Amino acid sequence: MTTATKFRPLLLAAAAASALALGACGGDDTADKLQEQADKIQTQATQLQEQAKTTAEQVQSGQKSAEEAAQELQDQASTVQESVKDAATTAIDEAKDQAGVPDEAQDALDQAKKDLENATP
Repeated sequence: MTTATKFRPLLLAAAAASALALGACGGDDTADKLQEQADKIQTQATQLQEQAKTTAEQVQSGQKSAEEAAQELQDQASTVQESVKDAATTAIDEAKDQAGVPDEAQDALDQAKKDLENATP
């Protein structure tokens, strides 16, 4: 299973939670906070992608073992995963703090938060 495949459910949960949060609250501070977290995640994901390319070259040239390379990439991927979890949790908490959130949305937020807590790479 590839790293991208492992993180797909987590990313989908984060996207759903963010969409619910933005729809529920709409405040500029919340939107700014979520945008900053999204920018951080995008930067980390780009760095991970670049590291994967460099690491593949190092393995191919014999500078690193495949096992060493895999561990380094997994460590960096775990950092990205934690950032995604943090952003999604922030989005969920912000949405739940808003008045007037329908019961169905509250239930969806609760489920999304549980899914995040149980997500593993």
